[in-house]
Amino acid sequence: SFGRQDAEAVERLIASTRRIDGGYGLETLEDIVTEEVSRFFSGACSAEDCAALVQDRAGTYVNEQR
Repeated sequence: SFGRQDAEAVERLIASTRRIDGGYGLETLEDIVTEEVSRFFSGACSAEDCAALVQDRAGTYVNEQR
């Protein structure tokens, strides 16, 4: 299951990301991840639901930027 160590690894990965090819807004994508991970840690959704929501929202955002 997705635990605190997993979340910290995701946070380190996000923090180490310098740019996303294609010029998409890193801050916006980071905001999406932060919002959904916060919902997971508050118990509002499972890790699987959180991951699916991040993927869906980030995909929608990227597609809208094209």
